[in-house]
Amino acid sequence: MRRVFVHLAFLWFYWGDEHDERVSCLRLPAAADRIESAARAGWREGEQGELGIDLTKVFDPHRS
Repeated sequence: MRRVFVHLAFLWFYWGDEHDERVSCLRLPAAADRIESAARAGWREGEQGELGIDLTKVFDPHRS
């Protein structure tokens, strides 16, 4: 079983931590189609990854 989450700051639906496991909320019909196709194809093996974003890199990208 997978849960689909909403990340409000970035306007994403996401169901894992991989790049292809998220889709924009702005085009709802396309997002629903993408989530449905991912569910039909089968979820990635293993635990559902959590989306983690290091906000320090977003706020100050030139520091490092």
